[in-house]
Amino acid sequence: MRDTRQDSLLRDLLKKKESTTQETFYPVSKKDSLRIILTLVAHFDLEMQKLDVKTTFLNGDLEEEVYMKQPKGFSSSSGEHLVCKLNKSIYGLKPASHQWYHKFYGIISSFGFDENPMDQCIYHKVSGSKICFLFVYVDDILLTANDRDLLHEAKQFLSKNFDTKDMGDAFYVISIKIHTDRPRGILGLSQEILTKF
Repeated sequence: MRDTRQDSLLRDLLKKKESTTQETFYPVSKKDSLRIILTLVAHFDLEMQKLDVKTTFLNGDLEEEVYMKQPKGFSSSSGEHLVCKLNKSIYGLKPASHQWYHKFYGIISSFGFDENPMDQCIYHKVSGSKICFLFVYVDDILLTANDRDLLHEAKQFLSKNFDTKDMGDAFYVISIKIHTDRPRGILGLSQEILTKF
């Protein structure tokens, strides 16, 4: 039999759950937007690099208090059933993707990137005659620029703010293979069907 304090805590947790689960939206870029970016890459002979953000959804900051049950096997010395207060977003939490988007937007905007009004997953930064485009698809980041130094600065900035893996030249993005022949100005795309057994 639960005591009234536990019942009160459970009611509070359910109220928090209702408000926490409302904001789950995460923009996902359209493949047409990627094709436009890749057309610009081919036409203007832009540099193209890829980054992978590790543990993407763990980067989000919670905007409100969120609690969860203790993990299996955890027991307190007093035998009480306790809950954990989360300090950061975790995988499986409904607003995790929404929180990641807001964190990413805030950080990339502070570096001078502007969000595309037609596709919230495409950003651009202009510095004089230099331009850099950033395409983000959950944890994949495609960076293209007409200046290697600007591209390098953007990669360093992202690596300083997030745990990233530098994938170098982009050969794949969102399961699309990218074939490039820069001297001939050719960029091709193919999507192979991958089967897992």
